Amino acid sequence: MTEDGTATETVLDRVDRPVFALDDDWRFTYLNGGAERLLNVVREELLGRVIWDALPGVMETDLPAAFHGAITEGETRRTTVPVNGDRRVEFETHPGEGGVTVLLRDVTDERERDHRLRRYETAFNAADDPIYVLDTRGEFREVNDAMVEMTGYDRDRLVGSHISLVMSQEEIDRAERRIRETVVEDDQSVGTIEATFTTAAGARRDCEVSVALLPEDGGIAGTVGVVRDVTDRRQREQRLAVLDRVLRHNIRNEMNLVIGQAEVAKGMADDDVAEHLDAILSTSRELVDLSRDIRRFSDALDPGLGEARPRDATDSVTAIVDDVERDQDAEILVTVEEEARFYAHESVFAAIEELLRNAVLHNDSEDPTVECTVGVEGDRVAVEVADDGPGLPDPEREVLVEGDETPLTHASGLGLWLVNWAVTKSGGHLTFAENEPQGSVVTIHLPRAPPADAVEEAEDASVAAGDGGAPEASTDVTE
Repeated sequence: MTEDGTATETVLDRVDRPVFALDDDWRFTYLNGGAERLLNVVREELLGRVIWDALPGVMETDLPAAFHGAITEGETRRTTVPVNGDRRVEFETHPGEGGVTVLLRDVTDERERDHRLRRYETAFNAADDPIYVLDTRGEFREVNDAMVEMTGYDRDRLVGSHISLVMSQEEIDRAERRIRETVVEDDQSVGTIEATFTTAAGARRDCEVSVALLPEDGGIAGTVGVVRDVTDRRQREQRLAVLDRVLRHNIRNEMNLVIGQAEVAKGMADDDVAEHLDAILSTSRELVDLSRDIRRFSDALDPGLGEARPRDATDSVTAIVDDVERDQDAEILVTVEEEARFYAHESVFAAIEELLRNAVLHNDSEDPTVECTVGVEGDRVAVEVADDGPGLPDPEREVLVEGDETPLTHASGLGLWLVNWAVTKSGGHLTFAENEPQGSVVTIHLPRAPPADAVEEAEDASVAAGDGGAPEASTDVTE
């Protein structure tokens, strides 16, 4: 090696990027320290050897074609191949007189980032909910396919545009205040805001948006929003509210008027007419009762009543049985296991009452028997209502099992639906069985709650630890 060659090698050895050189016979003529470490080889053992013999694994890759292509075409070629098993290395081949010079770059981490990015992009665009990314100026940086579909704007139109394209300034100001309050000031990772988006066609969509700050280099690069379009849901809620008002108030009031007039007419009618008036009165009272039941369950299922809480079965179930016995002039046998405490929403008590009333009202036995038993079954508490009446019709059960009604298969009323909804709201479920030799058994299965003394001990320990104790709701029993 000449003095100039030695100087060149000295310079290349100082280069951070791995590099090696091959002559026209594909023999190693040079290898710097970086290449030695990346390829996990010993320089002295490779110099003078043909690369295909020294690194036999490369023959099964695209590297030979890249080398030959660089020589034949006289241009730089880049190809990435596996090296040492789990590493991916880019070979940048530069043709020259007497061979090629190859610059190496470990792209393993870069490729993994690319894979993660592609997976993210796939999930991002496959999400059913619209998702967007805003920079600190409020301009769209990314939007997924669902966002494009909801707004009606092309992706190219959205990306780079200010969010005012789809939101009014009033909405933007309100959203910014809410983000400040829920995410920034309260130091929450995600906050939920309500916003109205205006589509390209001018339609307004009511949405709930989960917003998170986008961190970058110790600062904030913008926000990420996941949009839930609730327009249809709110419209349904409005329609249901109107129908509920009409059913609960208007129909009830009108039917009470019908009942009053029919009773007056019955007092003045002959027997034949009185018989028809009895039918009118019976049907009218059923409609009033239906309106009352809907109101009772609607109030009980009100989201404002909060989540399921620990309840004491002895107090709550016994009180319900007493009320039904008094109203229906009936006798109900009740057995409550002492340790039976369950988690329940307020609506569950309306469900238990509904089952007991139905068991009494629809029992056609000469000496009707209704039993209410509450017991512990592992991590559940079972509230069982058994009667010796005509039994529960198959269509009633099928509707609840299938979870849907059809013109041919439907429940005769709202009772079991309301019971099912109330029990489901508390994280429970219903089961049905025959009561031998006659009748039916309906069981409400609810999550079991810890004994009251265990809750009190936990609260005492919490207070002693200085965290203010358990939430008040954790020790509430039936009001």
